[in-house]
Amino acid sequence: MQNSSVLWPESVARVQAQYGTENRIGSLNPQETALLVVDMQKFYLEPTSTNFCPAALDIITNINALAMAFRDFGAPVIWLRNIVGNKDIKSWSSFYDRLTPKHLSYRREKLAKDGDGFQLFEGMDVRSSDRKINKTRFSAFARDASNIEKVLGEYGTHVLVVCGIVTNVCVESTVRDAMMLNYEVLVAEDACASSNERAHEASINSMYTHFADVTLTSNVPRLLGLENSQDLEASAA
Repeated sequence: MQNSSVLWPESVARVQAQYGTENRIGSLNPQETALLVVDMQKFYLEPTSTNFCPAALDIITNINALAMAFRDFGAPVIWLRNIVGNKDIKSWSSFYDRLTPKHLSYRREKLAKDGDGFQLFEGMDVRSSDRKINKTRFSAFARDASNIEKVLGEYGTHVLVVCGIVTNVCVESTVRDAMMLNYEVLVAEDACASSNERAHEASINSMYTHFADVTLTSNVPRLLGLENSQDLEASAA
C-alpha cells in the first residue's frame, strides 16, 4: 500500500464546507489519546489462512511506527484481537448461522483463545507495556463485545487513533461506534488495509465525511507535538 491519501476531492470539499476545515483534529494530547490497532492477527496475516488479507502485510511498518510514537509520548497502545467462543457463536447467530459448517469450524478453531490464528502476527512490535483487548464482534464498542470502554476510562481517553484491518469491516465498525459514543476519532489511512482496494478507498472516504478525521501516518508525530513529522517516516523505513 502506498503512503499516499485515497481521499476523494469531493470528500475533502464536503468536509471543508461542513466543518470549515479539511482536518477536524489539529493536535493530539497524549494524556487523553490512545492508539487502537485492529485485528493484526495471524488469522488475517498468514498466507495459509482462508481469511488472509495480503495488503495487511504492507501496513505493518506504519503500524509499528505509530505504536513507537505513542509509547514515546506516553500514550497507550491497545491491540484489539478478534476471538471466537461457543457463547459468542450463540449470541451472534445473525452472523455465525450464515457461515458454512466448514468455515464456522475453521473460524472457531483458529480464533479460539488458544488458537494459532488468534495470536498477534509475529511482525507486529508488541511490547509488555501495551494493552490487549479481545473483542467478539466486528466493532469493539458493540454491546458486550469487549471491555474497551472500561479500559479507555482507566486512561482517561476520549480521543482515538485507529488503524489495522480490515478497513471496511472491523476498522470502520469500530470507528463508527466510537464516534457514536462521543469519542473523537482519527484514522491513519495508510496504516489500514482491506482485501479489496476499492472497498478500502470507499471506507476511508465514508469515515472521513461522517465519522472521523483521516490522516497519513507521517502526520501523526506533528499532531502529537513532534516538530519534525519526518521522524516517524524515518523510523518506519
